[in-house]
Amino acid sequence: LDIHPAARLGAGLMLDHGTGVVIGETAVVGPNCSFLHGVTLGGTGKDGNSDRHPKIGPGVLIGAGASVLGNIVIGEGAKIGCGAVVVKPIPPFTTAAGIPAKIVGKAKPVDHTKAPDHSLVNDCSAKWLCVWKHVLEQNMSSVKREAQVNGTGAVVTCYNLQRALTPLGVTEAECQAIFSKLDRNADGVITEQDFQETWQEAAQNYTNRACDKGTSLGCCELLKKICNAIREDQPPAPPTHEPTGQ
Repeated sequence: LDIHPAARLGAGLMLDHGTGVVIGETAVVGPNCSFLHGVTLGGTGKDGNSDRHPKIGPGVLIGAGASVLGNIVIGEGAKIGCGAVVVKPIPPFTTAAGIPAKIVGKAKPVDHTKAPDHSLVNDCSAKWLCVWKHVLEQNMSSVKREAQVNGTGAVVTCYNLQRALTPLGVTEAECQAIFSKLDRNADGVITEQDFQETWQEAAQNYTNRACDKGTSLGCCELLKKICNAIREDQPPAPPTHEPTGQ
């Protein structure tokens, strides 16, 4: 936990876990905010020694591992998804996720007469990074091989996706449908950027809509099942043995 003594913190700030939380000198945090572990309110390095840290409005939720950088305003009641990197202002009562963070949905209005609501309206979009990390963790050796062959960063194949998601109750056919949606270049591999952009697009399209089993990705319930099965506070299941030649 690293909070600069000059930072201004409002009443009712809840730090769910203090580990890794960093709050810079000129940061301002409004009342009744909630930060999970690993949250950073930092600078961009472009503002010198002036007012260089974020201004967080009342009732804001910032998810685990998220970074809010620069002298920007996060509006009242906004919610920042886990792992997001926020470098631009976020309007009040919206949900932002991704790297860099983009608006992916609306946040529920704050009811100060009740306990804070930490749910995300568009939870599937905000958790794309959790799903990506889970897929990588379950396929470390084969992902490294693919990266070496392609000469790029981490990429995953349909086999990698199946290996990570079938233990969560996703069928092989559903995995193939998801992969065909995410593989926008039809080259048999998915990069992190592909995964982020297409996953969020799919989640945005299907969350809060009636299930349509005729779509290529299945329905919103499939996305929710995957997201809800992955818990950041639990270690991933031990990877199974990879068949030779894969």
